[in-house]
Order: sequence, then structure tokens, then C-alpha cells
Amino acid sequence: MAAITDLPPEVIDAIAEWIDSPDDVLGMALTSRPMADVLSPRHTQLRLIICPIDTRSVWSLLANDAALARNVRVLWLSINDGKLHVPQAFLSELPVCHHRSMQRSYNARQAEMRRVDERMLMAALKNMVNLTRFDWCHSQTNDMTAASEPDGQDIWTALASCRNVTDLRVFEGGWCKIWGSAIFNMSNLTIFHYSTSYIDPPGRVDCTGLGVMLRERCPHLQELHLDMYCDLGREAYPPDIGSSILGGRWPELSSLHLHEAACHSPHTFVSFIEAHPGLRHLSIDNWVGCTAISDNPDQDERHRMPEPLSFTFPRGVLPKLETLVCHAGQAVDILSSTCSQARRGGRITVGIITDSANPLLRLAEFLSLAATRLDIVVSGKDYFERMLASTP
Repeated sequence: MAAITDLPPEVIDAIAEWIDSPDDVLGMALTSRPMADVLSPRHTQLRLIICPIDTRSVWSLLANDAALARNVRVLWLSINDGKLHVPQAFLSELPVCHHRSMQRSYNARQAEMRRVDERMLMAALKNMVNLTRFDWCHSQTNDMTAASEPDGQDIWTALASCRNVTDLRVFEGGWCKIWGSAIFNMSNLTIFHYSTSYIDPPGRVDCTGLGVMLRERCPHLQELHLDMYCDLGREAYPPDIGSSILGGRWPELSSLHLHEAACHSPHTFVSFIEAHPGLRHLSIDNWVGCTAISDNPDQDERHRMPEPLSFTFPRGVLPKLETLVCHAGQAVDILSSTCSQARRGGRITVGIITDSANPLLRLAEFLSLAATRLDIVVSGKDYFERMLASTP
């Protein structure tokens, strides 16, 4: 019987294209010398690329060699050189990175260099037809937005041509946001993580476009993580995602993380949770189900907290829940409604967020509830018990 290594190299290469995992490709290459000759380094060094956006030698390589670009599955644009992972076998020397992605402001020359970085990345992206995951990690947003470019192109229009991307993770570490770009034209995402820090007048942030993308073009969403920090003090409210995003229904959703992504209607949030019994991981803060910001005069306005409201969940909600991170009162409302018998011996690991304005709020009530449930494991339980014990 003929072995797979007896196949022509081009057939082995075509078979390897169906393997997305870097570990699986490496394992296949290690099975024999003939296999390694075909797969290494064309596949083994290209499944995963981690580098800053100004790594021009990598973008030039992939823009000029579509056959190599087809082998990239995960592209992670990082600001940390310690995680550099590039196809060294195809580069004459290791990339030189200038850390333009870490700068808070640019002069005219630096801004133009950044635009060149983005244009080169765009050219490379258009060849990465098998890309499945894209991580955008920067201290600032992209300088180019489709709405402001004469050709209507930016990073996100280029990424939209990579029709196999199902995992999109965007982290903007400061000062501006990407609402003017074409990011919200993506479709068929199963994982969407979006973290941003922005400065904008209250009421200006509109999540309608994001909601339309997720509700109408991502029916198989499995993970939704939103961190949306607005640094404007006491008068600023995070964007309300109640109708725009929590009006969506995703049968396969298993992980939901909301931080400073407000939902002003407790009923809307309860309806969303009730419609997603497959949720295994849930993380929320007090902006979920809140209608007002605390008027506590001792509270620093840069660390404002909303007034917590109670939820009323139907019995047996979240039968598959495994991890829960929230405030103590929210945990009481949720866990009082979960049905431990339906969990078949599974456990719920709970992490409590303490409110800087009122750290003991409903904490004793939560710990009392947890003590009666064998299926609840409290992270930091000893710390919370000491906190209560030290309070007069």
C-alpha cells in the first residue's frame, strides 16, 4: 500500500493547506524527512505570525508571494517584541521594528511612515485568503479610515477580502476609536473581542453599526467580549448596547464579557440571558442593568460607578454556566435562579468585583448563598470573609 509520503510534493502541499493548527502542521512535518522537506518552512513558519505593524519586510514578502501568504492562518499585530514570530527562513535578516504602534502622537513624517506601514499590510492581507484569526493590538487606532481615504480602502476593507476570518480581536489602548473605519462590515465571525479607550463627548458613541454587524451578519457568534472605557469623568456614560447588541440572538453563544458596555434596562439583559441557555462564561459589571451614576461625593469622578439594580431571572436560567465574574448583588440574583440539579455535578467558579464606593454591598448575602451550594466555588473567598470580619 502506498504511503502518503509517496505522493507528489504538490499534492502533499495541497493536503497541508487544509490543516489550520500550527501544532498539527508541525506534527505532520515531523513524521518523516520527505514530509518535512515539503512542509518546512513553507507551512510550519507561516501558520502563525506575530509582529508589530511596522514589520515591513514581512508585509513585502507576503504581498509579493501569494503562495506563501495562503499559508498564514493567524495574524497577531502586537506591540510586544518579546512575542515576535515571523517566517525567518524567508527573510534575509530579522525585522527591524520602530515601535511606531506604541507612540501616542506623531509628527507629519511619522504619520506618513505609519500610513506606509498600513498600506503595505493591506497589500499583504489581500493575499492571505486562508486567514482565520486577526488580532489588532495597538496603543492607537489605525491612521487610515475608509471614510477619509480617496479610494475608500483601509485595513478593515482589506481584511474583509479574507473571507475565512471568523476570529477578530481588536485592542485599542488609547485616545481614539475606529468608528469611522470599515471594521463593522465584517461577517461570519464566531469570536469578536473589542477593547477600546476613547475620549468623546457624552452621547456621541453610537453602537448601531456594531449591532447590525453582529446581529445580521454573524449568526454563529460564540464569544462576544466588549470593553469600552470612556475617560470623561462623572458626566460620561458608556455606550448603551441594550437595543443595538443585546437585541441579538445567537444560539451558539457560550462566552459573554461586558465591561463599561451599558445596558440601561434590566429587562433587556434578563431576556438576553434567558434566550442564551448555552452560556458557559459570563462576565459583567455594574453598567449592566444600571440607569444612573452614583452621587457618592467621596467617589473619584474618574472611577465613577453606576447604581446597581436588581435582576429577576426565571428559575433554571443558565444551566451550563461554568464561570461567573460580576458584583456580589448580581451574583446573588443570577445564582439564586440557577438550578444546581440540572448541572449534572458541574461547578460554577465565581469571581466577585468589589465596588470601590461600597465594597461590602450584598457581599454577606452572596457568601451566605454560596455556603449553601455545593456547586459554587468562590475565587478569593478567604479574602472576602476577612473583609467582612474586619468591618465593625
